[in-house]
Amino acid sequence: MKLDKLKALVKKYSNTHCPGSKKSIMVFSTPRSGSTWLMELIWSQPGFKYCNEPLNLRNPLVVKNSGVNSWCQLYDPVFTKQLFKYFEKINKGEIRDLNPNPFNKFYRYKTDRIVFKILHGMEDKVVLLTEYCDTVPLLLIRHPIAVSVSREVLPRMECHFKNDFSANIPADILKRARQIVDSGTFLQKAVVCWCFENYYQLKEVSARKYMGITYEEMVLNPKAAVSRLAPYLDLGDEKVILENLAKPSKTTGKSDLQTQKIISENYSAELILNKWKNKVSEKDIKNSQDILDLFEIDIYRANEAVPLRYF
Repeated sequence: MKLDKLKALVKKYSNTHCPGSKKSIMVFSTPRSGSTWLMELIWSQPGFKYCNEPLNLRNPLVVKNSGVNSWCQLYDPVFTKQLFKYFEKINKGEIRDLNPNPFNKFYRYKTDRIVFKILHGMEDKVVLLTEYCDTVPLLLIRHPIAVSVSREVLPRMECHFKNDFSANIPADILKRARQIVDSGTFLQKAVVCWCFENYYQLKEVSARKYMGITYEEMVLNPKAAVSRLAPYLDLGDEKVILENLAKPSKTTGKSDLQTQKIISENYSAELILNKWKNKVSEKDIKNSQDILDLFEIDIYRANEAVPLRYF
């Protein structure tokens, strides 16, 4: 048996999950927004296991269990019920292929709650999905340029222009976004992608349909952030979360050497939040602000490292 298959089998059978009285949690975010960090903080709580990126179609186990094999199918109404049932089966412990590594710090053989980290779809169906699965939704966002300068690919960009996703986005926004994507820089395209990925959720959080939190708040005001999160998510051990806040997530290795040094050796909120400014020009910042204005997103200003307000 190949080593990869053996590892997959160990993960699959290393956990027994049975939902308890407290709801599981679905964290919706975009790549490079601190979602693994937040997932691991929630995972530190009693009874939890995590489900990491259950819509990442680059993982063959996701394709196998979801029955979906293209990014645009994630938004196709034909597949909606199928995807909802897929999540329901994970939440009930019936699908176990995405279990955590049993050698990780917070591994538990028996669990009764799951924290899902959802990055690659369902942004337009958060309320419906979480109601169907009886889970608690949470939006995590980070400054659009900070996210965009860290991204390497934008696999779902074209899906956002299709009617399945964009039916409720004004035509003038879609027309201008199309022009930017067709002729703009990679940074402009990535900021457009960020806007699409957060468009519906920002409106729903503003309407108090569920809670949102910014990466910047977690970095600058960790105690306040945890105090807001704990009752909403029904977390009981805030002390454990606070003890792990300054520790880098398991994906820190994707960051550049400067970021790793900041996180691992000399935790500095200001350095972390402003580091992206060294990677962009004034023109990049202006272009990014134009895109935020186009989508009428006002929680961030392109030239400011911190949001104008918290949720």
